[in-house]
Amino acid sequence: MGVIRRQGIKHSVVTFTGVFLGMINVLFVYTYALTKTELGLIRYLISAATLIVPFISLGITSVAIRFFPNFKNEQNGHNGFLFFLLIIPLLGYFFFLVFIYFLKDNVLSYFENQEDAVLYITYVPYIALLVLGIAYSYLLVNYCSNFKLIVIPSILNDLFLKVALPVLSLSYFFDYISFDTLINFFVGAFLFIPIALLCYLWYLGELHLKPRFKFFKKPLLKEIGNYASYRFFGVIGTVAATQIDIYMVGTLIDLGNAGIYTIALFISTVVGVPMKSLFSISAPIIAESWLANNIAKIDEIYKKTSINLLIFGVLFLTGIWSSIDYIFDILPNGEDYRPGKYVVLILGLAKLVDMTGGVNTHIIAYSKLYRFDLYLSLTLAGLNILFNLLFIPKFGIVGAALATLTSMFIFNLVKFLFVLIKFKIQPFAWSMFWTLLLGIGLFGLTILIPDTIYPLLNIVINSVVISIIFIGVIFYFNVSEDITNLKSIVFDKIRTFY
Repeated sequence: MGVIRRQGIKHSVVTFTGVFLGMINVLFVYTYALTKTELGLIRYLISAATLIVPFISLGITSVAIRFFPNFKNEQNGHNGFLFFLLIIPLLGYFFFLVFIYFLKDNVLSYFENQEDAVLYITYVPYIALLVLGIAYSYLLVNYCSNFKLIVIPSILNDLFLKVALPVLSLSYFFDYISFDTLINFFVGAFLFIPIALLCYLWYLGELHLKPRFKFFKKPLLKEIGNYASYRFFGVIGTVAATQIDIYMVGTLIDLGNAGIYTIALFISTVVGVPMKSLFSISAPIIAESWLANNIAKIDEIYKKTSINLLIFGVLFLTGIWSSIDYIFDILPNGEDYRPGKYVVLILGLAKLVDMTGGVNTHIIAYSKLYRFDLYLSLTLAGLNILFNLLFIPKFGIVGAALATLTSMFIFNLVKFLFVLIKFKIQPFAWSMFWTLLLGIGLFGLTILIPDTIYPLLNIVINSVVISIIFIGVIFYFNVSEDITNLKSIVFDKIRTFY
């Protein structure tokens, strides 16, 4: 776990910096500089593009990690693996453009009866460019993780957007640019990221674009093709289950509600911040462990990631929900977004369910039984779409959140049972149960704390009380070996400094 811990800590610093910037941006900049309809449009474009990306990538994003050990050879430029990876999405994008060309009139005519018809018709075509940028960003970030280097790609893929987009929004608010120019630069920012990632690979000496066709023998190509085809459908299911909510809110209700949902979604996303760090660095190690048939290593990662993620998830969700009303109080135009209050709780619980499952998705996806991930993901996508169609008309944006929670619970329950039955490993321990009780107890404690007339001060008081007690209990009972070791490392650094 040494590599995972080191890179995870560095990546977490970047991620938490991104969360802090995101918090400032979403809670203050965007709600101040953009209307909820304009914010809803931007999120709608991103969600629609993200839903299309799997059809462009054709499963190659997962191939970048799963088969890198087969190609790994520094002297031979990893046998042209990167060249092969870059070509596939380009082919998928070509067919996508052809498909859209013949259907564009039907797509645009669908939006003519929408409340925000002009915005839809004007900016929906930009989705095609966003698709290209997002597809290659995902691919290259995954490829970089093979070298156990995820910090710089995270900065480019995360922090860059959290700086560029608020600058554009404020420039628009102060009339330095038009909304049309904002969207143009917004799309350009997404296209810049894969270019920057290619430059980073060149800097590392890992930008090997010379094809080595002799290495691509028929058995290997067949294995890659089979894996990619299953991952293609599997990723479609996963993306549909996790990204379709804003798209369906924007389509079935309106862009204003999509804007409200966006704010609630962001607040709940804080709960899952540590997931990205641990998953990014754990994925290639799990792939290598499967190649060596090292089940013990996989079991160790499974257990440690599950308890660590649950600890952070419970801490963050308890802190957020104890101060949720105060958060809307300090939000610019907060009353416009307060209808998303319970969306925050439901989506936060969905994140917590996913975090409790640890790396179960990676364990299945990089094993020889990866095909199961396809069937499960497609079933999940179908259920999530069905739940959205049933719940949104009845409960509005809360219904979209309930659809996500229900889908995520089913998804992780089945994955847990599959990994348990097939590989005889599971992540749960009594310490996880006590962690949940601790979070509930601390929320109850914050209810007893008297309110002040200052919402921001109330948030600080609740956060400090929860953090001190929660972290103290986790350290005292040594709930997580990794977190206890992290405490020792931090204290040693402090003693060395002084």
